[in-house]
Amino acid sequence: MMATCWHWHCVLLVIIVFLSLNFIAYYLDSLFLNGTRLPRPFQNTPEEIQRFCNKSPHINKYLDKNCYHYDDLKARFIGDDPYFNFTKEHIFDCARKLWNTKRNPKEVDPWQNKTSYAKASASVVRKHPTIHIMIAGDSHMRHIFEVFVKRILDPRVKYRIARFKKDHWEDVYAMGPKKRDYYHEDYQEVIHLGVPLRITYVWDKLLKGLPSSLKSWIAGEKPRPTFLLFATALHYIMESRRLYQRFGPKRASERYANQLRVLAPLVKEFAKTTPTIFKFMDHLQIGPENFLTNKDHIDLYNDIARKTLVGHHLVLWDSTVPLSDLYNEECQKYERNTPETEMWNCQDKMHMGHIVIQQYLNMYLNAICNTVDE
Repeated sequence: MMATCWHWHCVLLVIIVFLSLNFIAYYLDSLFLNGTRLPRPFQNTPEEIQRFCNKSPHINKYLDKNCYHYDDLKARFIGDDPYFNFTKEHIFDCARKLWNTKRNPKEVDPWQNKTSYAKASASVVRKHPTIHIMIAGDSHMRHIFEVFVKRILDPRVKYRIARFKKDHWEDVYAMGPKKRDYYHEDYQEVIHLGVPLRITYVWDKLLKGLPSSLKSWIAGEKPRPTFLLFATALHYIMESRRLYQRFGPKRASERYANQLRVLAPLVKEFAKTTPTIFKFMDHLQIGPENFLTNKDHIDLYNDIARKTLVGHHLVLWDSTVPLSDLYNEECQKYERNTPETEMWNCQDKMHMGHIVIQQYLNMYLNAICNTVDE
């Protein structure tokens, strides 16, 4: 009898411990949203969310979906701080200000007499240190890069593609849609001959190359970018079709989760000194041919990213996801396609049109540029 009672006491103790650990894990998880100490939305009053959007570090709140009101295919920032629709001139001014805050004042500033570079070759100018924005990942990230480049079109903006020889630079106006599509799986680089600004895109659809780059940057073997923006998910989802059909979504997502676990400690170390942002995957249009990309499946991957990367010094960017929902709803109502401007691309079920990617870019630029005066 005593043994039986003792046995049930043990079982009860195990159950209590199990429930306690799950509660603690849930509580800790709820403490963080986008890498910041904000409980999840359903645990906050509107006043608490507003306070977060007003007071949190700029780079967090401009990328947090709780700080926007979404309607009419627009995201409206609800915080007190300024929110800009960045023009070319705004971006150049931001780059200059960032450069002045980050450069070593004891060293000669190669950009002080910027007009001297007006006729210089891009290969010469590239050797000078600049504000370097690196974007890495799949085609969703490439589209952000492309919209970024279109925003800064200027006679002194030059670009190159790694497939060409090292010093082969072209006028950025030649970077049309056909050429972009042909070279989309390449390293692409853009510089300005008179502004300390360099933007690079690295095709790394599964983020297999990023760990090596992070190790090199952390070890000081290669110059770090000033800002790092990266993302992945779509190709992990598409390549897991057979696993999904046979074992379900959780088993199919294990490869993605494993790669993020490889990245997590490296990102944590790198992001201590370099602003680093991981973008969540947008929701996509639903169709019979792309059942893998339903909302619940994409949200599973985004949840994996949040749980794996939260608290690792980087910022998690989820404010684009509600905009993608609005875009998809419009595409379901009207099959809009504007190949000339690329604003609408409803026939492409796997990507967004520039009408929302333009807003993504504004979110990103507000996040990195509004930190200049802090």
